[in-house]
Formats: sequence, C-alpha cells, structure tokens
Amino acid sequence: RSKAKLATTYLAKQYGVGSKSTVNWAIAGRSKAKLNQTLESISMELGNVDVKNVDVIITDTSDKTTLKNLVTDTRAVITTAGPFQKYGSPVVEFCVKYGTHYADITGEVDWNKKMMKRYESSALKTGSKLVSFCGHDSVPWDLTVRHLSNKLREDCNDDLEYVECLDEMKGAASGGTLATVYESLDQAVKEFELEFGGNPLDLYERLPDGSESPYKVISDLPSTVSQCRNPSPRFANKWCSPFFMAPINMAIVQRSVALSLARKSITPVKYREAAVAENFMDAFTMWFGLIIISTLIFNPVTRQILKKLLPQPGEGPSEKTRMEGFLCVSGYGIGVKGNKAESVMYFPQDGGYHSTARMLVESGLCLALDGEKHSYSDGGFYSPASIMCDPLVDRLVKTGSKFACAIERKK
Repeated sequence: RSKAKLATTYLAKQYGVGSKSTVNWAIAGRSKAKLNQTLESISMELGNVDVKNVDVIITDTSDKTTLKNLVTDTRAVITTAGPFQKYGSPVVEFCVKYGTHYADITGEVDWNKKMMKRYESSALKTGSKLVSFCGHDSVPWDLTVRHLSNKLREDCNDDLEYVECLDEMKGAASGGTLATVYESLDQAVKEFELEFGGNPLDLYERLPDGSESPYKVISDLPSTVSQCRNPSPRFANKWCSPFFMAPINMAIVQRSVALSLARKSITPVKYREAAVAENFMDAFTMWFGLIIISTLIFNPVTRQILKKLLPQPGEGPSEKTRMEGFLCVSGYGIGVKGNKAESVMYFPQDGGYHSTARMLVESGLCLALDGEKHSYSDGGFYSPASIMCDPLVDRLVKTGSKFACAIERKK
C-alpha cells in the first residue's frame, strides 16, 4: 500500500471521521475516482462506512490553478507525493503564498535547500512553517539528538559535544524511495549547476534571518566496519556498519543544531551514526553489500538496469513483512563538561511505511494544533526537532512509539 493510503488509514483509525472525528481533515489528489476508491478500501478495512464520506479535494501539482483549493481552507498540508523535486515544488510555493503550514517525508536535501532559497523570505512574511523530513528521513535521529541536547542542558547545564546514534531495524526500501534516489542522481549535476553555480551556500548552517549560525556539526560517520562505541552492555561485543541514510540524517541534525535557541557553547557537535550488527561478519556483509548496491546505483549505465529490476513506485515488501518490521535508535551523547546522556526511541512496524505515515500525520497535526508549543513562532523552513521536538515526541509516544532518556552526571 502507498504511504498516502497508510497515512489516510491512520488518520481515520486514530482520529475518526465525520461527527466522531477529533480533527477536521480531507484527502487530495488528481483523480476523484481514485480518491473515492481509496476511501472505499479503507472503509472496508476498518469496518467504518463513514470513511467513504471523508472530504476530497481535487488538485494536480502540474496545474497550479488547482492548488489554491488545497491550501486556503486548511491550517496544514501533509504530502507523500515524491520524488519531491519532480512533484513537490508547487505545493511548497502555494503553502508559502497563503500562509499554510507544510510537512512532507522527503529525503531530498538538495531540493529542500532549493525551496529554502526560493521561498524562505516569503514564508517569514506569510507565517507559513515548512518542515520537511517528517518520516523515516529523519525524525527518529533528529528528535534523538535534540532531546539528548535538551536533557544535558536542563539537568546538567551542559552543551552536547558528541553524539552517536546506533540503528537497529528490520524493513525494506520501497519503490517510491528508490525512484527518489534515481531522480536525485539523474538531476544532480543539472540542479547543482543551475541553483548553486558550483559553489553552494550551506543553507542549513544559517539562521532564519539569513545570518550564519555559530553552532555547527562535524562528521564522525564511519567509512568501514568497527566495534560499537556505546558503553551500554546491550552493545558489548557488537559491531557497526555505515548506514546509507546517515549523511542525510546528519544534514538534518545540522539544521536543528544551527537553530538551537538555548545552546551556549560554540564547540561543534560531532555526529556519528551506524547500523548495528551482531558480529563482525554480519557488519562486513552489510558494509560490502552497501558498496555494491551504491556502485550500481551511482553508475548511470547500471542504474538504468536497476530501475527495471528493483521495486517500482507503489511496490515494496508485503504487508506481513511491514508489520513485522521495527526501528530502534539508541542515542549516546557527551557534553562539553563531560556529562553523559543516553536515549532509546523505538518504532513498532517498518520505519519506512506504517511508522513513516504516523510520523507524518503527527507532524502535520503538531504544526496545525500545537503552535503554542513550537520553538519558533515565525514562518520559515525548519527541521522537525528545531521547531517541535517535545510536542512531537509526546504525540509519537502517545500513539505507539517508546522513548526513554537518562543522564549520567560527571563525578
């Protein structure tokens, strides 16, 4: 099932429909027939005939005359329609124009920076808050790092200096995710030259007013297999392998660190992230497999072959496989003064499907309903943790995730 359908199902099941709904919501798309077909299917799945009466909005991102109806009568728009550099820009444009909040599940850093460059000054004027990366990319890691940072500051008057995220997961990539990777690589050189002239300004290191933030992140991402550094007994004798999404997660963490309001130390935060394996051989197999598949995807010739062999948009693992999946991110942070913090964030079900749909919906509701809890009141482009860390963690925990954090003071 598509992530859009999963998000719709989650909304109907968690928040109700019609007179029993605790929030007002609608779904949007190009085809009224397909939207009604989706609602019919969800109605049968949930055993709730009222689902068929959910409002539908007909809109087509390729026809801007239809987008005003999408954004003018709502507080927030959430979207799963990627690749976003291909389909997402008009929605961002109209949300900014009409002051509507926006959330998506993109993992496309270059596209997000392009949107910032085009529309951030306008968003400041209209009050539109735009938050990308509200799914598996990169909510768990972004919230983990910000929460460790907050905990060290609140409990120890210390600022985070080093953080490691260890990833344990069971799941598989979707055809839509792969399509985004292909599109990003196919357009990479063209977009780079067009938008940045070969010398990109790192927009993630600046403040909403355009000035440079004094708070930076530096990479400690592993390039090969290594033993886990986290001192927890749970990771004793376990090994780590590079995680292919870690560079994207680190970029979003950089954005959140740059927008830290209470941070005092200008010491850069060193970020490390890796996938956990039971032993050296498992870690080596993951690492070697990552090298092989990355080489095939980055090569223009073999990429065209992979496009035909790997899952297509809308395709992916079975429902049984998704339900049996999980994602667990263990965070370990050290402060400038030597205090330590540990956390665990757990998502039942495949992080890239059901959990991503839930993260997106709760992010949209957080933007629409929890404004008084936001770190920033002005419009602009934000990362998830930079604007709604605590309220989003609360929403996720109340709807199925587990989260715990503890402090070890320096003696």
